[in-house]
Amino acid sequence: MSAARFFRRPAVVLILGLCLIGAGMGVLSRLVSGPAAEPKRVPLPRLGGAETSPAFSPDGARLAFAARDAGRKSPYGIYVRTLAGVAAAAQLTSGPANDFGPAWSPDGNRIAFLRVDGDRARFMVVPSAGGDPRPVAEFAFPDADSAPAPQSPVCWARDGQSLYVVDWVAGQAPFIAAVPAAGGAPRRITQPPAASKGDSAPAISPDGTALAFVRQSADRAKHNSDEDGGDIFLVRLSGGDVRRLTFDNAAIHGIAWSADGSDLVYAASRAGEVKLWRIAASGGSPRHALAGAKQPALPAVAAAGRHLAFAEKPELDAIWRIDLTAADPASTAHLFFRSSGRELAPRWSPDGTRIVDVSTRAGAPELWVSDADGNHRAQITHLNAPFLDSPRWSPDGREILFAVRGVGAIDVSRVASDGRTAPQHIPLPDDSHHLSWSRDGQSIYFVAMAQVWKARADGQQRKKLSTNWGDDDPEESPDGQSVFYRREGAIWRVPAAGGAEEKVVAPENDAHWPAYRPSASGLYYLECDRDDRNVALRFYEFSGKKSRELARLPAADPTTVHAFDVSPDGRYLLYPAVDREQTSLVLMENFR
Repeated sequence: MSAARFFRRPAVVLILGLCLIGAGMGVLSRLVSGPAAEPKRVPLPRLGGAETSPAFSPDGARLAFAARDAGRKSPYGIYVRTLAGVAAAAQLTSGPANDFGPAWSPDGNRIAFLRVDGDRARFMVVPSAGGDPRPVAEFAFPDADSAPAPQSPVCWARDGQSLYVVDWVAGQAPFIAAVPAAGGAPRRITQPPAASKGDSAPAISPDGTALAFVRQSADRAKHNSDEDGGDIFLVRLSGGDVRRLTFDNAAIHGIAWSADGSDLVYAASRAGEVKLWRIAASGGSPRHALAGAKQPALPAVAAAGRHLAFAEKPELDAIWRIDLTAADPASTAHLFFRSSGRELAPRWSPDGTRIVDVSTRAGAPELWVSDADGNHRAQITHLNAPFLDSPRWSPDGREILFAVRGVGAIDVSRVASDGRTAPQHIPLPDDSHHLSWSRDGQSIYFVAMAQVWKARADGQQRKKLSTNWGDDDPEESPDGQSVFYRREGAIWRVPAAGGAEEKVVAPENDAHWPAYRPSASGLYYLECDRDDRNVALRFYEFSGKKSRELARLPAADPTTVHAFDVSPDGRYLLYPAVDREQTSLVLMENFR
């Protein structure tokens, strides 16, 4: 049959006519309604400190959130503000405990939240118009210093009769449980496997039939080795198997349902950047939900009004310097350099005349080199990659070794310290990171497959040095005979040629950061005291096998001090720290 005869058939003519009518109606509809409005930021008045954990009222007219004043040791309280007008936010809770994760009841008359008081976690309910909070459930909280919680810990069932909460039981991974809103015994909802670190961030679907949550992996996040990895799961409350929606093993910072229940919006670190993503509740590939947010977390979507809210925390690390030879080293702390972005991982050159660090002052993380006083800074890489880490000077000071992530695997490279030549790739396993040089410059150490390795400087003749999964941060001793590394909060060493491993020092408090430096007579390392919320530089002497404190670092938030370096002459300490509270709420209109 010819094409002309086919298109003259009555049925075909009718179908084509209907298609044309439908297309015409679509065009007419777009002409009448105009193009979809772009998402737009709406200014919100600030309380002056840190604000986080936003939650919309059912009618979308009010926003509950957790906030505290500028002092980092002050507790979080629950506040409510109206979105229309400029009325001040009303404070619902106060006191010495930390309150966060507000969740509105379906009728808008009550707000549930988590109160962390010492080692106890209490789920509370307070009238949204103000009044006395009452407890609903109480559990032993494993780590009171994790406040504010990285995930929203509670949501309401759609009938308003019960809450879905994170339940902590000694000796078990956290799981999601349902508890009556009037109080009563919890009923277990999820069963995290033994290999998991547990479930968190319960989020009920708009129709009340499904519960989304985050399940944390025992492995570190794929795109950020300093954070726990996790994925989003979905369970039907009427019964059925738990279904996995994402497969990134990424660090997830909060989830929320879209207003129509078709998608989940979440904040996650993917490809080295924290962004807002969305994924269909039926499954599929994640896609960007919003561009331009700076370190977004804890998204909330309004059921009405096309509003999106989230917490935004631009990272503003600055580099500080302390004179360790002073009678009171802490009193000499002063700002060494600050930029409009992040300043991380400072390292002195072997002769002490220059400093390299990772800076985002130009946008993407790049290597910058300055003189010993922090002046004459120059950018020596222009890679525009989302992740760059571990800058290490070669023993002669001519090259810098570093790890960079583009799209996909981590690439290990070396670049001339004057930036005059392009970086050269070193062929190592795809996940290689936390690099260092041997003292003679002929070899490099690196971490791959969660173990310490050694290779020639060109990446050949690789040899595994450590045997434990999770070993990290290798550094050769000044005499070149040993290689130090971290293992489960302690510092170990192994002969540089391979052999028996030996524990060197186990700090009394938390020393989980990649923060130690070997010297000829001992080890410098950072130790964090979570009870007193401070971080100290200590020195372990090989001869006496004892540690002494050198200085307590003046840091508003000790958890941000995750690296340091000591000048070759032992006089100066450099360390990055976030010294300004920047967490604020962002409100977006026209979010679909």
